[in-house]
Amino acid sequence: MFEGSEKKLEIVGTSESGDFRALGDAFWREVVHAAQAEILSSAQTGDLTAYLLSESSLFVWRSRILMITCGTTRLIDAAELILERLFTDRSPEFLIYERKNEVAPHRQATAFEDDARRLAARVDGTAYRFGPEDEHHLYLFSLNAPCQTPDAMVTAELLMCGLSAEAREAFSAPTWVDIQQLLPGLFDGFVLDDFRFEPQGYSLNALRDDAYITIHVTPEVQGSYASFETNAWFGEALDGVMQMVREAFAPRACDLIVWDRDEPWELPDIGLPKRRVVRHHLSNGYRLTFGSFAESERSEWSPAVLPIRA
Repeated sequence: MFEGSEKKLEIVGTSESGDFRALGDAFWREVVHAAQAEILSSAQTGDLTAYLLSESSLFVWRSRILMITCGTTRLIDAAELILERLFTDRSPEFLIYERKNEVAPHRQATAFEDDARRLAARVDGTAYRFGPEDEHHLYLFSLNAPCQTPDAMVTAELLMCGLSAEAREAFSAPTWVDIQQLLPGLFDGFVLDDFRFEPQGYSLNALRDDAYITIHVTPEVQGSYASFETNAWFGEALDGVMQMVREAFAPRACDLIVWDRDEPWELPDIGLPKRRVVRHHLSNGYRLTFGSFAESERSEWSPAVLPIRA
């Protein structure tokens, strides 16, 4: 079973950090390799370079880095390499490190607590858990410093579990779906870079100026998962975008994570019952809202048959 649940690192540099894009592909290839992943392809605009990875994505702006990895990758190793090389004598302007609860945490090289301790040894930060430990939840490590960059991070993430049979089939050979047909109109004006994994699985980076959309799909029957993340400003249309994505994948449960600052985004109606909402204003100046949604409970379930072969 492949672990679709992702780890996420976001760093914003200071005025002394220089241009991250000027570091070149060789440096970012080393960073990705430290996380035990590989670069498959890249795309760029005048403001943003995006790398499609064997396990999710890496985005590099002039002063901002966003790296997302799945599977059993060691994103914490990549985070330490970046801090060691680019922030030897200072802290970043902004740093967050996220881990969603995993289907098979025992297969991971580290636990969130281990990662948080390693980050805390390098920067002053606080570790959080959004949501109860026995339900869907999100772990977060956040730098304890106000971020002066006004638009460093305003994003929405939709993390979906238990995809419908139709959605799983759509991202498996030989019945691949065209993502632009599945989500019509969403990518207008975007440069697309995507990859179909054999025999199943899908990743997409879409770029427009300094905005991105990224989608990753793990369609295995056990542990099926899809993620959608964007910093593109959809305004009042955000509700419709999230509902369209949710309907396309028809998950049994999902988590919606919204980062906002000056213009609060309330959790949209995505067509599933809301189970829990956790909000918190962080010392970096941002508010994180974590919402957990799930279909209505059924009184009877069939057991899941688990793979036991090595």
